[in-house]
Amino acid sequence: MPLKLRPATLSDAPVLTDILHRSKASWGYPEETMATFREHWRISEATIRSLQMTVAERGGRPIGFSGLSAEGEDTLLIDFLFVAPEAQRQGVGNLLLSRAEDYARSKSHASLSGIR
Repeated sequence: MPLKLRPATLSDAPVLTDILHRSKASWGYPEETMATFREHWRISEATIRSLQMTVAERGGRPIGFSGLSAEGEDTLLIDFLFVAPEAQRQGVGNLLLSRAEDYARSKSHASLSGIR
């Protein structure tokens, strides 16, 4: 099934939060760490409004996303880049990163940096 990239919509907030939480949990963090993470980290409508958010979907279903913000005049920061566990190791993250690089070039940003 082909992969499609599209801008995030406000209605994506719950499914992107689910991807964020499940992806982070797949890294093997202890449950107490994940409980704190889930309590404090969500993708809200405000997050979607404030970032350049891209959703990767397959079969009309979101399976990953990225979020970019300006950091200074010539740098874009990758605030989010998460892929659902069932879609990991299939090139989705690489595609989202390539789209972020293309976006940075289109806006004449000299660099793209990762989360601090």
